[in-house]
Amino acid sequence: MHSPGWLASIRCLLSLDRLTVIPGAGPSHGANLLANPTLDLATSEERESQLDDWLQQIALDSGISGMEDLLVAYHEARSQMPGS
Repeated sequence: MHSPGWLASIRCLLSLDRLTVIPGAGPSHGANLLANPTLDLATSEERESQLDDWLQQIALDSGISGMEDLLVAYHEARSQMPGS
C-alpha cells in the first residue's frame, strides 16, 4: 500500500476557479468509474454525456461541488464556437 502522499490529490489537478471545496470532505486520489449501461457510447452525444457524468463523479468524490455548472458553461461556450 502506498503512503497517502504518494499520489496527488484530485483537488491539486483541477482549477478551483469556478468550483467549491466541500467543507470537511477528505482527499481523493482516484475514482472507480463505471460506464452507464443506458448510454450508447457509439454516438458522440452520449459519449459526451458519459464523460460529463464521470467528471461530476470525480469532483464529488474529491469533495468539490460546482462541476455541473462548469460543464453547462463549457458546453454553451463550445456550441457558440465557429464550426460547431
